[in-house]
Amino acid sequence: MTPGTESMHDNVTTYESLGVRRLINCRGTITIISGSLILPEVKAAMMEAATGYVQLEELMEKVGARLGELMQCEFGLVTNGCAAAICQVTSACMAGDDDAKKARLPDTSGMKNEVLLLKSHQHGYNHAIRMTGASMIEVETAEEFEAAIWETNGSRGCRGPSWSGRGHCSKRHATHMPRRRNPFEIQGLRIGGLTWLGMEGEIFVRYQLDLEATGDEPVVLCGYANGCVGYVPTQEEYDRGDMKWMRRTRFIPAS
Repeated sequence: MTPGTESMHDNVTTYESLGVRRLINCRGTITIISGSLILPEVKAAMMEAATGYVQLEELMEKVGARLGELMQCEFGLVTNGCAAAICQVTSACMAGDDDAKKARLPDTSGMKNEVLLLKSHQHGYNHAIRMTGASMIEVETAEEFEAAIWETNGSRGCRGPSWSGRGHCSKRHATHMPRRRNPFEIQGLRIGGLTWLGMEGEIFVRYQLDLEATGDEPVVLCGYANGCVGYVPTQEEYDRGDMKWMRRTRFIPAS
């Protein structure tokens, strides 16, 4: 940037030239009042990135992986605001990684396409869900919420800026409601003095270690036997609440 150009840019006051009033932010990071200010290092990164071209698909893949590392989760997704994020997440719940289903949206016929919403959580962002083709089901009490989960055919979730004091279904209700029990098949095969046990999932190694520590005869655990329910955690690991694997299991240890 030449000295003359820099001076010219420093003299430009964008908001004032448009007749837009500045305000003092006493609320926090709120979209409607411009979100947040940009840190100097972020400005520098943006200016550097603006000096060349890249493939956006590759950029999103690399940035998502980096965000996953920083946030200690599977992956990160950059969106243009909260409405875009809600739209993306709802679409992902319905279409998954099926390219044909993605291309059909907002035609959701044959997909998981029902989203639960507390009546007290109605918000302008609801349109970000409806635009995907999803159907919204309103519930009010914990009993209605639980019943709707078992009746719904697809993606489900209650959202809102706050759970406390808004309606009759609290966050505690939603996260501690009774879960239905489904059969979990364990197959056994004995060959001489060796016992093989097959489980339909990816078994945590602690099960094998505990069997080795307590059993008198050798036992071998085999995963992915006649099916897969995702990860099969121990009670200890489930209580730890590591979201990296909890998103990929339908198995909850019985308490």
